[in-house]
Amino acid sequence: ELSRTGSDEIEKLSTEFNYMMSCIDQLFETVKAKERQKEKLRFSLLQSQIRPHFFVNCLAMIFGMAQVQDTGKIQEVTVCLSEYYRYLLHDCMDMMPLWREIHHMETIIRVNFEWNSQGLSFDYDMEDAVREWEIPVLMVSTFLENSLKHAVGPGGTLAIRLTARRETQAGKETLYLKITDNGEGFPGEMLRRLNSGTWDMEQEGRHIGISNVLQRLKLIYNEEARVLFSNPEEGGACVEIYIPREVK
Repeated sequence: ELSRTGSDEIEKLSTEFNYMMSCIDQLFETVKAKERQKEKLRFSLLQSQIRPHFFVNCLAMIFGMAQVQDTGKIQEVTVCLSEYYRYLLHDCMDMMPLWREIHHMETIIRVNFEWNSQGLSFDYDMEDAVREWEIPVLMVSTFLENSLKHAVGPGGTLAIRLTARRETQAGKETLYLKITDNGEGFPGEMLRRLNSGTWDMEQEGRHIGISNVLQRLKLIYNEEARVLFSNPEEGGACVEIYIPREVK
C-alpha cells in the first residue's frame, strides 16, 4: 500500500513537472515573439523617421544661409537638427515625459518653419497635471509629421493643434491626447481600416509611422490604450489617444 502511494505521488509530481515545463516553454516562445516584434518595430520606426530627403533639404537650407552669411540662423537651425536627430535615436520602447515629446514637436516645427514660414502654425494646450506623464517616444510627434507630409490647409496654411489633459475612466487615471489639423482629412478607406484595426503597414507600404505607433501601444499597454481616428465636420483630421497610467 505504501509503495503504491509513493508511486502515485511520483506520477503526480511528474505530471505537474511536465505541465510546469510546458508553461515555461510557452513563456519562452511568447517572450521571443515579443522580442522579434520589438526589433521589427525598431527598424520600422527608424525607417519612417530618418528621412534622407529631409536631411538633404536641411543641408541645402544651411548652405543657402551660408551664402548670405546668416551665421545666427545657421547656428539656430544646426542646434534644432542636432536635437531632432538625437531624439530619433531613442529606442522605440523608451518612455518620455510628455513635455519632452512636445519639445521635439516644437523642434520639428522650427525646422519646417524655415522652409515655409507663411504656411504653418502649431499650438498646444497641456494641463500641468500631465506634463510629466510618460508616453512612448515619438508617439504624438509621429502624427504631427504625418500632417506635415500629407495635409494641406485651406489657402495653403496648415494649422496643427495638440490638446493634452488628464481624465478618469472607470475609476482609472487616463491621459487624453488630441491632435488635429485643418487639412483634407483621412481618405475614407484608410479611416475605416485604421479604426477597425486592419491597416497593415507591410501591405500598404505607407504611413509606416502610424502603424508603428499602434503596434507599440498594443505591446506596451495590451488592450488598455485606444486610438480613434476621425474627420470632424468642421474639416481636417483628428487623432484621439487614451493612455492608462500603468504600463503593462
